[in-house]
Amino acid sequence: MQPHAKVTTDDDGTIHAISDIHSLTILPDGQSKAFNRNFLTKKVGGGKLHARLNNLAARIQQDKITLPEAWAEIEGWVEELNEPRHKRWLVGELDGVRCYINGNNIIMTKQDLYQ
Repeated sequence: MQPHAKVTTDDDGTIHAISDIHSLTILPDGQSKAFNRNFLTKKVGGGKLHARLNNLAARIQQDKITLPEAWAEIEGWVEELNEPRHKRWLVGELDGVRCYINGNNIIMTKQDLYQ
């Protein structure tokens, strides 16, 4: 998870949000704020699951794994997919436009993402 950013405000209204990997400064040009947005997500299968199933099917055909062992492996995948993931974005807002920052990903929008 992305590090928590410390948010401070200078006497002139300049906002600074600083973490181990990011530094965001918002000049006092309008209505502004900075905050950390925390939320939970769940994984979605996608390509990795398809590749895992193909690999499992090949192992079953080659008698390298029994059906009960295969079923136990699938149950482990389902448990992994249902496990929530904690996420954190650093958010800066200026006059209703938000900048969501996570690692190298930056999204600018007027939408309230990840409520």
